[in-house]
Amino acid sequence: MRVIELNGSETITTIHQLLSQCIKPGEDTPSDEVLLYVPRGTEALEDNRVNLALLRRWSDNLSLRLALVIEHRDTRGLAREAGLLVVHSVDQARQSSLRYLDRRRRRHE
Repeated sequence: MRVIELNGSETITTIHQLLSQCIKPGEDTPSDEVLLYVPRGTEALEDNRVNLALLRRWSDNLSLRLALVIEHRDTRGLAREAGLLVVHSVDQARQSSLRYLDRRRRRHE
């Protein structure tokens, strides 16, 4: 699993580029599990339904299993509404399989 920690100043375009870098052509086993840590104050995603929906679409198009750790409470809810997998902590994501957590989330939808 690849962990990407945002510092809060990234634009949505920068986040897209970071996700795109997770897929490297020619790799035998590209990491399809990505954990995105979103700190409070990340303007590109905080309280932004449109950018969260874009994030979901991009991760689907890149065939990434994306999970987010989001500090801002309201943004966590918006991310879930957009269909993104939200976990409580980096440790939780590392201890569990994102594939398992995503399957469980989809069953509840």
